[in-house]
Amino acid sequence: MIHKIKTAWSAYLVVALAIGGIITATPGQQVWAQEQDKGNFPLGRAPAAIVDGEYPASYFPNTELLGADEMRITALGTGMPNQTEAAVSISYLVELGNGDKFLFDMGMGSMGNLFSLRPDFSKLDKVFASHLHIDHVGDFMGLHIGGWLSGRYTPIHIYGPSGSSPELGTKAFVEGMQKGYAWDLATRTGALPDKGVQTVHSRP
Repeated sequence: MIHKIKTAWSAYLVVALAIGGIITATPGQQVWAQEQDKGNFPLGRAPAAIVDGEYPASYFPNTELLGADEMRITALGTGMPNQTEAAVSISYLVELGNGDKFLFDMGMGSMGNLFSLRPDFSKLDKVFASHLHIDHVGDFMGLHIGGWLSGRYTPIHIYGPSGSSPELGTKAFVEGMQKGYAWDLATRTGALPDKGVQTVHSRP
């Protein structure tokens, strides 16, 4: 008899909590739940807007809603080529309130920090290389292939220097990287939307 009472009480509690959740869910919470289903928000964290310049006490990736006229800049790495675990090479993620996202540089090790943020890779298709040192572009193929695997199904646009001669420019760099990773790119083509393997260069 006691066992039946405990079982009935447990079932009642589960149902009551479920109904309470449905009744009290705000539109913002409903949006959060939908986004959480997509894997865009961390478990148990609802996105919060910045109100009157007041920021949440702590920041969790994808839980800070940007206003239309706001920008968030995240340092993914600030180190040199001789990186450490705590100071990977240079990269900055810039996110605008209108949903646009950009990467400025993608040095070695920085993509691990980017992927930890779980960004929307379908919007992360524009990258800027200040110059072609390894601590600024060493993770380009990690971004290119990893982003393709993570939902970027459009060509990746890379903007960078032309170099003092064609073989020292951004186009030559990207083409060289793609030749080096030809097997990787070829074996994924057809399994993923093919446009994601394409690149667009701003300079020769």
